[in-house]
Amino acid sequence: MSLYYDEFANDDLHVVGLEGLVPASGVGYAAELLAQIPKEVDRGLSSGNPFDGISIPAGAVVLDLGCGTGRDCLIARGMVGESGRVVGLDESAAMLQEAQRLSAGFGYENVAFHCGSVLDLPFADASMGFVISNCVFNQIENKHAAFAQVARVLEPGGVFSFSDVMKTPEASPRLARSKTLCLARAVLVQDYLDALLDVGFSSARLQEARPWPTYRGVVSAHIIAVR
Repeated sequence: MSLYYDEFANDDLHVVGLEGLVPASGVGYAAELLAQIPKEVDRGLSSGNPFDGISIPAGAVVLDLGCGTGRDCLIARGMVGESGRVVGLDESAAMLQEAQRLSAGFGYENVAFHCGSVLDLPFADASMGFVISNCVFNQIENKHAAFAQVARVLEPGGVFSFSDVMKTPEASPRLARSKTLCLARAVLVQDYLDALLDVGFSSARLQEARPWPTYRGVVSAHIIAVR
């Protein structure tokens, strides 16, 4: 999977709406948020806005899973300030190298990037106040295991907010044979909500679901869960 995303690390902004690759402004990110960060960090790999519907206070500790070139890490840093901490994790070393390059100009000492898997998070139990993610879990086959890792690193009462490609009951069974991984491994919205509760989250709710224009029964969904 990381080799696929390596191709985006040093490429120009991708705007290919039919494949779901749209800039952050097209999936609900406010203009004032995007104005604070370099345009180059937005590679169009988004399915929604994980900051919508949550409030990240100054001093919070935020983990961004599948951080790519660091867009959401830099946005989160603007929220947590100097007293907080932001950590980005990605499987693509090329993406992380670009994230470090783009964030270096800010001189932030409390933003760090790590290479690793969502299925084996290299962080201590209950060490994060917020976990965010954008278009990552749809590509993971064992979603229960991935969500269990998120639950492990979140402190009690911590918030998990993520956007993803999901299915509705109207989706065609043929999606499972798609060559596009995010479609082939997409599951029902309700399956996501059930899985989150199964691994220990106290609540999980659908914040928003936007239909894809080219695939019946496929949505860009945003879920917020509380540990």
